[in-house]
Amino acid sequence: MLSYCYRSNVAGSQAEPQKSMFDMSSAAAFCASMEEIGLAAMVLNLVGLGEELDLFKKLVNGPMKTTELAAAAGCDNRYVKEWCLSMLSVGVLAYDDGKYSIPKSITDAVTAETTSFYATFFAVVCGDRAKLASAFKTGDGIDSRDRDPRVAKCWCTFFKPLYERLLVPCLTPEIKAKLEAGGRIADVGCGLGVSACILAEAFPKAEVRGIDYCATSIEQAKTLAVTKQLTNVSFSVDSADSFGPSLTKDDVVALPTAHIFLPASVSLCLPCAKMNGGDGLGTVTPTVKFRTIFLGAGFSTFESVPCAMNADGFRLFVAKKE
Repeated sequence: MLSYCYRSNVAGSQAEPQKSMFDMSSAAAFCASMEEIGLAAMVLNLVGLGEELDLFKKLVNGPMKTTELAAAAGCDNRYVKEWCLSMLSVGVLAYDDGKYSIPKSITDAVTAETTSFYATFFAVVCGDRAKLASAFKTGDGIDSRDRDPRVAKCWCTFFKPLYERLLVPCLTPEIKAKLEAGGRIADVGCGLGVSACILAEAFPKAEVRGIDYCATSIEQAKTLAVTKQLTNVSFSVDSADSFGPSLTKDDVVALPTAHIFLPASVSLCLPCAKMNGGDGLGTVTPTVKFRTIFLGAGFSTFESVPCAMNADGFRLFVAKKE
C-alpha cells in the first residue's frame, strides 16, 4: 500500500516550524501577499487555458500574430489577443515585430505535462468550490464521479513519472518474488491504470487486477492496457471492499493512492474518503490508523517499510494475511 503523508505528521513526530507563504509582519503586508498569490492563481489558470486550447502548441511552431494564432487554434481573436497580452505581462510569452512567441528557455516547461497538471488542476478544483462548501456544512463526501474528469487525468499526469521511476524498485524482495512467480496483485483505486500497467510490464507472469469505481477511468485504463499489448492485467468497475473476501495469503494488495499536499487533501482526498460513510482518511492520517483498519479487516500483520518514495512524502505499507 502506498500512501501520501504530510511529512511533519509522519509517525506522530513533532512538526517542524512551517514558514508562512504570507508576510505576517502586518495586516497590510498580509493583504499584499494575498494579492500576489491571487495574481499567481489567475495566471496559472490562464496558462492552463492556453494548454487546453492548444495555444502553446501552436506557438511552438514559431512566432505568430494574434490573428494567426486564433485561426490556428480555432479561437476568437479578441480573446486570444487578451490572453497573449496577459502572458506577455508576466513573461510567459515574448513579443517582437507584431508577433508573439514562447521564449526558448521555457518552451519545454510550458509544453510539459506537469505544467498542464498544475494549471488544469487549479481550475478544476476551484470550479468545485460550491460542492466543497456544501460538504463542509453537511459532513458528506463528494463523489469523484461527479467531478470534472480532468481531475483523474491531472493525477495520472503528475504521478506517472514517480511510478515509472520508483514503484517497482520500492517493492520488497518478498513481494517481487511472489509476483515473479506468478502471484496476483490488486491495484485498488487504479484510476487511469498507469501503475497497474507498470506492474504488469515488470512482472509478466503476475496477474494484475485494477479496480476503480469510476467507469470513465476504467475505460481509459483498458485502452492503455490494449495500447501496451498487456494480457496479464484486467480492469473492472468495483468498490474497494469488493475484492477483500477473495484475498489469500499469497496475494499482494497495492494501493498507490494519489494524494499530494494538505490543500489537495481537503479539496479532493477527504471528500472522496467521506463518501458512503467512509473513514474520512486524508494525507494527515497517521500510520497507526491504517494499521487499526487493516488488522480489523482480518490482516495478521501491517508494517511500514522504508523506501526511496519516502523522500517524496510517501509511506509504503505491507499488510499480510497468514
